[in-house]
Amino acid sequence: LNREWFEGFLRLVRSHGSSFDLLDKLKEIRVPTLILGAEKDMVTPLEELKLLHERIEGSLFIVIPDAGHGSFYEKTEEFHTVILGFLSVLKTLQALKERQK
Repeated sequence: LNREWFEGFLRLVRSHGSSFDLLDKLKEIRVPTLILGAEKDMVTPLEELKLLHERIEGSLFIVIPDAGHGSFYEKTEEFHTVILGFLSVLKTLQALKERQK
């Protein structure tokens, strides 16, 4: 990504003005939510992800160390482990709920 891309992205975000702020709606999320960040991500800083985590009740917040915005590429194994681990836990919890019926 180059400077031109970032400038274009900023123009897009700013074009929506303050009406694009959905932080207050996050508290309405009632499904299991994984918030996956990367320690060196300059596009989506950890501070922003922490806000999401704080507003989505029961969310899981994981940070991949020494990775940037392309953590899926930079740290492929760690990225997949987190995603598959999260899905595995959800599947196990669903199976337990089914057994209790």
